Amino acid sequence: MLEVEIPWDETRAFVEDLTRGGARFIVDGSVALRFHVPAAPEWQFARDLDVLLEPSAQMHGELNGALLRAGAQPTEATVEQFIKGNCGFSSKRVLNIDFRVPTPAEFSRFWADAAAVGIARSTARTQVASITTLEHFYGRALNVPDRAERAAKALEALARARRDTA
Repeated sequence: MLEVEIPWDETRAFVEDLTRGGARFIVDGSVALRFHVPAAPEWQFARDLDVLLEPSAQMHGELNGALLRAGAQPTEATVEQFIKGNCGFSSKRVLNIDFRVPTPAEFSRFWADAAAVGIARSTARTQVASITTLEHFYGRALNVPDRAERAAKALEALARARRDTA
């Protein structure tokens, strides 16, 4: 079985908690990049976990419950803001996670492309972002000065991974 590595115990426990509630979310960012490009150079080691959340009232409730159980602050986004999507927030004090809530249409597309995988050192399963989804977000990061260099390197690694799997 394919597995994604979530290197921090508290963060992995939080993801396991979210999966138990049936929440729909996708592991994204550098953790997903390392899943698709296991031999990525050291510069790409994950420093935090990026998660794409389904823009739904159920996800809002599941997320806030899991955040509270982990000892973190719940999101300040209202249910209405959450359902619309196109927002994001971080939980860095306790969990080291960046959350993004795409629009409903974007999330549906990202979900359809995601792969169901196991979580290393866990019995839980989750969805990991596809190469196409990662290319979308790293492509957007090219326009952010402090992220452009890492984004360009990530896009190069993803292009190699795409060629290798073709």
